[in-house]
Amino acid sequence: MPATEYFITGFHHVLCEIPSLNNKCDIPQEYEDCWDQDHVRLACSSRFCKVRPVSSEDDVIHLSRLHESTQEFSTWSSVVQGLTSPIHTTQDLATVMLQWNEGDSASWNISALEDFLDSRATTEVAAALSLSGSANTTPPRMVEPDGDMRMNEDNKATSNCDYYHTQVLTDAQFLSPTERDRFFKVVLPKIQELALRLPELVRKPIPFLKQQQDSAVTLSQEQIACLLANAFFCTFPCRNVPNRALPKRKKRSYDDKSEVNRSFGSTSATTSASRAFSVDDRDGRTLEETPRDPYGAATKYVRGNHIKLDSTVDALRPKARFKNAQGQISLFAYFNKQEPTTAPDESVSPRLSLAEGNRERHQHQSASKSAPENERESMNYSKDEGGEGIRPPKTTLPRYPSINFSSLFYSEEGTCTSTNAAKLRCLLHYFDRVTTSMPDGAVTFHRQVLKTPVTLTAAERDATGDFRYVNVKVDIDNPLEDDAPLGALQLDFANKVIGGGVLDRGAVQEEIRFVICPELIISRLFTQQLQDNEALLIKGAERFSNYNGYARTFEWHSDHVDTTPRDKLGRRRTEICAIDALPFKFKDRRLEQFGEEYLMREINKALAGFRLSPITNSEWGMLRPEQEESSRLQVASLIATGNWGCGAFGGHLQLKFLIQWMAASVCAGYTRDDAASNSTKNKKMSMGRDLIYYTYGLDELGVEIEDFVKTMQTTTQFYEPERIMEMILQYPIKSSRGRIISLPEKQSLFEYIMNALDPSPSNDSLESPPLPVASTLSFETCTSSYFQS
Repeated sequence: MPATEYFITGFHHVLCEIPSLNNKCDIPQEYEDCWDQDHVRLACSSRFCKVRPVSSEDDVIHLSRLHESTQEFSTWSSVVQGLTSPIHTTQDLATVMLQWNEGDSASWNISALEDFLDSRATTEVAAALSLSGSANTTPPRMVEPDGDMRMNEDNKATSNCDYYHTQVLTDAQFLSPTERDRFFKVVLPKIQELALRLPELVRKPIPFLKQQQDSAVTLSQEQIACLLANAFFCTFPCRNVPNRALPKRKKRSYDDKSEVNRSFGSTSATTSASRAFSVDDRDGRTLEETPRDPYGAATKYVRGNHIKLDSTVDALRPKARFKNAQGQISLFAYFNKQEPTTAPDESVSPRLSLAEGNRERHQHQSASKSAPENERESMNYSKDEGGEGIRPPKTTLPRYPSINFSSLFYSEEGTCTSTNAAKLRCLLHYFDRVTTSMPDGAVTFHRQVLKTPVTLTAAERDATGDFRYVNVKVDIDNPLEDDAPLGALQLDFANKVIGGGVLDRGAVQEEIRFVICPELIISRLFTQQLQDNEALLIKGAERFSNYNGYARTFEWHSDHVDTTPRDKLGRRRTEICAIDALPFKFKDRRLEQFGEEYLMREINKALAGFRLSPITNSEWGMLRPEQEESSRLQVASLIATGNWGCGAFGGHLQLKFLIQWMAASVCAGYTRDDAASNSTKNKKMSMGRDLIYYTYGLDELGVEIEDFVKTMQTTTQFYEPERIMEMILQYPIKSSRGRIISLPEKQSLFEYIMNALDPSPSNDSLESPPLPVASTLSFETCTSSYFQS
């Protein structure tokens, strides 16, 4: 049996009271204040203060008396004061929110929310009062273009297009006069009351689900509703998205691999493992740490002076530019390989002149590349206990996804798009439901980490049973979230920033799922950006809305009553797996997905999500070990998935199916616990999980998948997944230098694999791949059928 451990299940943090657990969760009786880098910072913390100037008769305040002219005020007291006051209009709501959200109308407003609440109501009232009964003269609403959202380095969703087009749409998604009156008189006061219960309901600090740390968090549905109410009023500190339009970044040339092969100075095995699963450096800043200087310079405050520890590189440093000093590398390049470390240089050197810096430019460039991680992080100051004369540090929150609804409420044009109106209606419907009848269940969020990369060889697998390719059932017409069987693992075609553009302008598969099941949104509060070997598994989220449409045609339809049964912890038996595919949005990059490093990244990402989580699969969430044997499900559940990473991400339809099919066939073969469970309970149990594949209306793809799976399962000779991988790598047409230049014109990927693995007479009609002649094949020719537009 291999000695490598691929999965190590982490700690399960239960933050709510579960009566059946007999107080095993250790929930405190009073609110525990916590303000650090490992837990969520809440508005009710005594540390969350605003510094306001104290009125003074002097126009000029001397620097030495600056601290005497300011005073700290508790932000929570402002929240309590604002939310206990009646709110009758959108102007009142904006005024209340601005009490704890600084900014002007150019950088912070709730114009989209105001338009959603008022525009239709105002128009209908005016039309009713008009004797002429004229039609609605409201200007055409802004409509988003088709396509997925992409997240920039400031975690703000931006469209693939640089413009919006307008279209006259129905105002059905906007509130009518009756609905608006009910919102301000009934629903909004209940949301205010719910938000103010934060210190009562969330008494135990919420830990962050950090990168490369396998762990889980369970919250009650009432706690989630309270947290979402605070997100509605934008009370979470430092969790707003900046709304100013950012300057466009220059597109990176993907032929430049200089940053891909950058070496690192980390002494942490965990950190090195996370880097090994990264493909390149185009993701910008990390969410784990504050931005770092790529040239390794550091500063320190000593006796009131700002002194450079390595100031010779000052002349080399680009101004106002931050890059990820950690970088990103290919899948296997530096796995378990660490840089030699040296002791950090604690000496303080005087500032050098520009000329001196230029003379030693090459020397310090080389030194900065191998600087140890703790030296690079010297910009994150730590307070000296002997601390006399050393300026205390300014603590910063790790960069996590936004959670406040400010970006959803914001509009530069002062109008609300029809798509955002539909999302707002879903959210207000959720608040109306939970404040009328609060659900009493729980939801678990498990960040699952694949510790070691998988290459699909048989020697890697821990399971001793017979391998077989899993069965596949194809569904062409029904949506995944409506038709998935009870207990099936339902795939969320996720963004690496969980939730994607749900609080911005996105309205594709992930965003729609998050607004019809708003409890999923709270995962953004504590889940760091997913890395290439990680997945987020969510069990227990309840659905509250039905919908129609997709992207710009998305609209709220009606109320949904979720009747899914619950497990012993009170979680709905609905499990969602969030895994992010690599984006190949630009045509000149789409062929790269057939490269080995990208293929293996997607295989490992799928394995991280498809593996049976002991925390979500257990009836008790691994909280009662003495009953785990009887509470664990006897048979691995199905996986309900579809065209993962296709559409706007540019994924090849047949290739994405093959990746998921192979991962599903071996996903239970890399964990000793799962292997032991399989062998003791059912020796004939497969090491995989059967698939239900939703093609979303692509009839031809469904037929091709069924024919391919039938052929592979009935072939006279058995082939391991690694053999299928070899066929995929041989399928593209390559230049003499090994660069992928095109795909075969007359052979699909399925046909190529079947012909290569089973060259029977029935397959003689299938032609072999053409010779790699770049001039005869264009990208448009080879991608017309299998790249979903």
